[in-house]
Amino acid sequence: MQTKHERDVIERITRQYGEVIDLNRSPGVMIEILREFGANMGPGDGGVSSVSTIAVGVGTPGSGTVLLEDLMRVVLDLRQEVIKLSERVQSGRRWFGR
Repeated sequence: MQTKHERDVIERITRQYGEVIDLNRSPGVMIEILREFGANMGPGDGGVSSVSTIAVGVGTPGSGTVLLEDLMRVVLDLRQEVIKLSERVQSGRRWFGR
């Protein structure tokens, strides 16, 4: 059974993104939703603060939890950004002779 808070969040997401979200056409929408609404969910609500749930990938789509596959996709994106930044720092060090 959903709490009033959960129903309110679902209603806001539906208003903002529509009733059907096609993740094949717009995969970034899921990340936007998680960033915007995940922090509003408490530990008992299945929100992102439930680390043990995230770590093992427990949850079903639409249950308000972050699946391991989604989390890993974001981690890999962040890893690529860190690599790019590291390369830029190394390039700058060579430029300044350090």
